Amino acid sequence: LGARVLQGTRVSLLVGVVASLLTLALGGLLGGLAGLRGGWVDRLVIALTDAVAAIPPLITLLGFCLVLGPGVSSVILAIALSQWTGICRSVRAEARRLRRADFVRAAEAMGAGWPHLLRVHLLPHLAPLLLTSAVLYFVHAIKVEALLAFFGQSSQELPSWGLLLAECGSELSRGIWWPLVGASAPLALLTLAAQVVADRLADPPGAR
Repeated sequence: LGARVLQGTRVSLLVGVVASLLTLALGGLLGGLAGLRGGWVDRLVIALTDAVAAIPPLITLLGFCLVLGPGVSSVILAIALSQWTGICRSVRAEARRLRRADFVRAAEAMGAGWPHLLRVHLLPHLAPLLLTSAVLYFVHAIKVEALLAFFGQSSQELPSWGLLLAECGSELSRGIWWPLVGASAPLALLTLAAQVVADRLADPPGAR
């Protein structure tokens, strides 16, 4: 069991890293664009965000996986396409606040476009939020992959914690529960560690 857990670590970490980065990139770009541009762009992004958020996450995930087909790449895309709404709203709110700042107005008066404003003025202010969100999205993506493995939508060939949990869970019907506990331990420890790191990033000691 220990060897299989170690084998699954690589795939699970890959899913967590890539899915969290894609989620942050998609949600951050749309939120920054909506907050800085305003007008019809803002209304369009908000409408899209509300539409995605209105659908239960599990249905959205399974829907994307059914369209894309089972596999690690499909799981990563499904997570990114269904989980970006939260960070989008946070980035949009910060962008709308910064848009009224004097230094942003001065940059706009000098002809700076939204890509410059997003890269130079908004991104530095968003660094703490993005770092905290990256940690939380990372572990969330690993848990989602484990959930999708139970539904057979993750890769059935590459070892991952999700596939291992699904296989160990099938032993419960025979009263064999300890493999499931052992397979769940790394995910539980990672979740706890990620929460501690996210709390430290959100409330650094120097800010007290």
